[in-house]
Amino acid sequence: MANYYGGGICCYNSSPTITNCTISNNSAKYYGGGIYCWNSSPTVTNSILWEDSPGEIYLDVSSSINITYSNIQGGYAGEDNINTNPLFVGGGDYHLTASSPCIDKGSNDAVPTWLTTDLDGNPRIVNGIVDMGAYEFQGTSTQPSITVIPNQGYVGSIVTVQGSGISEQGLVRIDFGTHQTITTTETTENGTFSVTFICDNQPIGTKTITVSSGSLLLTSNFLLLASPGTITGNISYTGTKTGIAYVVYSTDPFFEGGPEIGSTFSVSGAGSYSFTLGALPVDTYYIACWFDAEPPYGWNTSPMPGDVLGLHGGTITIIDGEVKITGTPTPV
Repeated sequence: MANYYGGGICCYNSSPTITNCTISNNSAKYYGGGIYCWNSSPTVTNSILWEDSPGEIYLDVSSSINITYSNIQGGYAGEDNINTNPLFVGGGDYHLTASSPCIDKGSNDAVPTWLTTDLDGNPRIVNGIVDMGAYEFQGTSTQPSITVIPNQGYVGSIVTVQGSGISEQGLVRIDFGTHQTITTTETTENGTFSVTFICDNQPIGTKTITVSSGSLLLTSNFLLLASPGTITGNISYTGTKTGIAYVVYSTDPFFEGGPEIGSTFSVSGAGSYSFTLGALPVDTYYIACWFDAEPPYGWNTSPMPGDVLGLHGGTITIIDGEVKITGTPTPV
């Protein structure tokens, strides 16, 4: 306990940089159980201030403080700060337990290059992202998490949201994008849940899936795609040849990289032949057709000399064994 101010740290005409510190269970007689500032402007990152009395932070009128990536009891404005029980081991032991929300929640950019170990001498960064606080958790984290399967799809797609490490057993609220909400799912005794739902109709784009249970809030993204479409049309042929026709499509007007075969049909002389290209992602396409007019029919799935060729809005020919496109193909 401090006799007057600053139970954990007292900044007096000073502006220290405080990184990966745990300030907890301190007290002061008057102000600033965690940090007290008089004419000071400290920077706090990757730190935990919890259960200090009276209050975590006190600033006089001439002071300011910049806090980011830290867990502050009661909350504090700043980038990626949280206000959640850090779940220390307890009994004066300020190591993090496996379900601590402080695991992997710090900023690696704030860690000095010379700071390679934590207060115990263990590696300062484990699992790729530094923890908040003085002690880096060295084991396997069981902190709450959610998984979205798949992470993209169309309206009408079946989506499964799975969660684990949810400490509060009870109702889980799941919000999908701007419309769909599920509120009837209960976690199991070990804090897991699995919910399957069908994407409702809403504008395409990146949607945020939010899972909330009590004070817990978890988010993940889902990319809602435009539903696949269908292209239909008719191909007119005025000649007398017969064979197997191939309708192909590409997003490139000159079919660079090769076309995709979308439909086939039999040609038996002059006439109009219909085709359907189905389940195409929304895009701009160019359509061409040829049919294998040289027996044996159907063995060559690319244009060859002797085949009949056509291109929607342009001209397609075979010169010296190579496909040549002239004109400007018309997109569909």
